[in-house]
Amino acid sequence: MRKKILARKNLNNPQIKSYSKAVEKGMSSQHVVPTDGNWAVKKVGSTRASRIFDTQKEAIQYGQRVARNSRSELFVHSLSGRIKSRQSY
Repeated sequence: MRKKILARKNLNNPQIKSYSKAVEKGMSSQHVVPTDGNWAVKKVGSTRASRIFDTQKEAIQYGQRVARNSRSELFVHSLSGRIKSRQSY
């Protein structure tokens, strides 16, 4: 099944370009996102979090392990929700 890429406003944004390319290639990814004063690790396309942590550091460490095991990418978001960093495994 091929994932559908949603239209974005600024296609020149490097973060959006890299994310779109990863989806096109069928790569899965993990996202560290803020949620209700905590930090969650979510798989792309999932509505539920894999795990929830008190700190971003703990969430990143867990996300790195999951991304390494699944040979995917890890996107770390800031409190505002913007992508802060990206790591490929």
